[in-house]
Amino acid sequence: MWIVQPGTAAAAGEIKVKGINILQAQDYTVQCGSGTARYEPDTNTLTLNQADIADNGNALAFGIEIGKEGVTVELVGQNTIDAHIGISSESPLHIKGTNGGSLAIHAHTNQSLGTNACCGIKVHGGGLTVQDADIQIRVSDLNAAVGGLNTVVSGYAIDICGGENRISNSNIVIDMPNNFDIDERCTGINATDAVSLTISDNSSVTMNSVDAGIGMYGGKLVISGSSLTIANADQYGVSCKSVEILNGSDVTAHANSGLALHADDNIIISNSTVNAESKGTNSVLCQNLTVTDSSKLTAKGYWPALFAVKGSVIKDSVVEAESSADVGIFCEGGNMEIAGSEVKSTSGNSNLGGILIKGNLTMTDSNIISPGSAGVNGIRATGDISVTGGSIEIGEGKISSGNQMIIGGTITSNGVPSYDNVESGQSGGQVTFLGADYSAVDEAIAKAEALNKADYTNFDAVEAAVNAVVRGKDIREQAIVDGYAAEIQAAIAALKPVEKPEEPGEKPEEPGEKPEEPGEKPDDPAEKPEDPVDKPEEKPEKPGGKPTGKPDGSSNETGQKPSVNPSQDQTQNPAQTPTQNQGDGEKSPKTGDNIPLLGWLTVLAVISAAGISVGKLWKQ
Repeated sequence: MWIVQPGTAAAAGEIKVKGINILQAQDYTVQCGSGTARYEPDTNTLTLNQADIADNGNALAFGIEIGKEGVTVELVGQNTIDAHIGISSESPLHIKGTNGGSLAIHAHTNQSLGTNACCGIKVHGGGLTVQDADIQIRVSDLNAAVGGLNTVVSGYAIDICGGENRISNSNIVIDMPNNFDIDERCTGINATDAVSLTISDNSSVTMNSVDAGIGMYGGKLVISGSSLTIANADQYGVSCKSVEILNGSDVTAHANSGLALHADDNIIISNSTVNAESKGTNSVLCQNLTVTDSSKLTAKGYWPALFAVKGSVIKDSVVEAESSADVGIFCEGGNMEIAGSEVKSTSGNSNLGGILIKGNLTMTDSNIISPGSAGVNGIRATGDISVTGGSIEIGEGKISSGNQMIIGGTITSNGVPSYDNVESGQSGGQVTFLGADYSAVDEAIAKAEALNKADYTNFDAVEAAVNAVVRGKDIREQAIVDGYAAEIQAAIAALKPVEKPEEPGEKPEEPGEKPEEPGEKPDDPAEKPEDPVDKPEEKPEKPGGKPTGKPDGSSNETGQKPSVNPSQDQTQNPAQTPTQNQGDGEKSPKTGDNIPLLGWLTVLAVISAAGISVGKLWKQ
């Protein structure tokens, strides 16, 4: 490629801002609009403070050129750069924000640079670190006139050509043209020959429109506790040597003609969410695919949505794969293991099923939906198939192995348990059905055995349910075995306890509270009443003060002894009111004193005796 080198390029050891060597400027400062660019020699830091690095609407060749090693660019306030290449550094570069500092770069063509690619940030030797910063990069107007001919130059939001690179606690937003032709004109992050790129510490990288998202053909992409969104890639989303998506990350990659997520080696997804889609080919392609630790992977593709050249492992996760024209999940030359997971794989081609493995397929304690049409393999493995626990839905299709098949889980056809379409495709192969799971039955029987038969009137129903259990059934009769357990549990729940008669001589319950002593003790019944001659009209004093109301149908003044219902519990609290003891509605004394029954009887006897004496004297 013919490249015109600009005459203003920074020499080794220089730092240029708007083409001015800041190391030779007064106070190491260059005025940039209403802000400044200032260099601190002691810390080797170039600080942009509200800097506007532009040329009256025209693109500068370079906004900032750094030929000096180990420079840090610090962002204070809102800063802008309008240039063909926003920031260019020959050595590893550190960009950091302070107190929310930000940078907006608009990269578009400057004719003096000919066919040089437009770049937001370019680090020639790699080694870019972006920390605590908000950066927006927009690339536009890639047309260039070279030798009288019009051409289109390439554009890179970030171009790093090696080393280890990191984006930490930062937000980066990229907008670029796309859909030029079949070539990759605009790439969000071009990291050719980079050893690694790590996006971490709650960072967010968003590419709204690009030809290609991230290209790292020889390096490793690690996304940890962060998000990556490639909303619209005309070519591919991510293409790297290996990809690791970890620690609660969230990745979305949508591609039109190319792969959404591609690795020459392995893709590892752990405790993260990935949404990948390709309209023209596979959604996810790698050598080995590993999805673990409560991850969720959703993949949609034209060809197999998930394509593992070797093998795949899905553990404790949720995976959905959908293909328009092929199987949803395909392992070309290895084994697949699914454990403790929810997997749904479907095909838009009625002649194909959901899963095809050219090796062994092991499914343990998982719920899998991979339907096929009648006579079509919903699930097919050329090696062995092993199912332990869980359930497998195959629709109207089949589950088929090229060798041995061991079934220890539930196979359903349109939701109904069915084992008619389970087969081994080779004459030497065979299908083995494992024994049914009796653990629920054993638990119910143990519960019944812990009970005392003599304590219930209908324990024979429990014994009948236990005796109805038939051992030795295989997984195909698991529903019957589960029914045994349900019958035993139901019989236990319906048990009726034997009613125990009260034992004779049982000690009555003690009253809840000890009755209070009456405020005044009644007169001693042995004491003679006062001489009625001296006080003929004086009535005997009623115990406990004047009652609040008269008893029904009788008068206390007669001296009649209150009746006691012999059927009443004689142990009841003697502090109860006369109404409670006599049933005549008389209220308790106003004093609130509780007088024991014996005391009442004694007082009434005294009153009665006094009344009789008075009567005799009156007659005399």
